[in-house]
This record gives sequence, structure tokens and C-alpha cells, in this order.
Amino acid sequence: MATFLDSEDFERIVDEPDAVRRAGLACRLYADFEAGALDGKEVRAALSIFRAIARDRKVETRARFARFVAASRKLTRDLACHMAADVPHVAVPVIKRSPVLDDGSLVDLCAS
Repeated sequence: MATFLDSEDFERIVDEPDAVRRAGLACRLYADFEAGALDGKEVRAALSIFRAIARDRKVETRARFARFVAASRKLTRDLACHMAADVPHVAVPVIKRSPVLDDGSLVDLCAS
């Protein structure tokens, strides 16, 4: 199991009522993901959680997560593009720092 996140927290990240704590838990899970500390099943669950966090109802949750993952080379392209198309508070860190956004992705963002 993950090294930075308790298994109980892993299962209830998206349901956490506190936006700051939800973002913190997602960032801890992302640290495990990036460190390679998750098995195949956990990686699939984590990617689903990351996508849910990127669509979170609270901008602050999305923004905290975006700042944490922006420079990651393991960030999936679809997630980076989704966050880069969000409100500026979420999008700017990803647009500025993401190594997974290529020129074509940035042109597509400008066109939409």
C-alpha cells in the first residue's frame, strides 16, 4: 500500500467534506503515485481519484492539487489538459510548469 497515505484515507479522499483536507489527501496520494509506491489496482483507483479532484466543486481543492502536480512528468496528458483549461487559479501553474503539455496541447487550449 501507499507510503504517504493511510489505506483508510485512500478510500475516502473524494468524500472528505473539508476542501483543504481533500486536496491534501489527494496530494499525498499523488506523491505515492509519483514515487511508484502503488500497485496496478491502486494506480487505476488513484487515477480515478485524481480525475475527480480535478473536477472538484471547490476551486481551492483543484488549485492546491494543480500546484502540487504541475511539474510532474507522471501527470497524465488528459489530466494536465483538463486542469490547464480550468479557471486561471488552477490553470496557470499547470500551463507554466507542466512538462507533459506540448505545443499542440497549448495551441488547442488557446483555440477552445
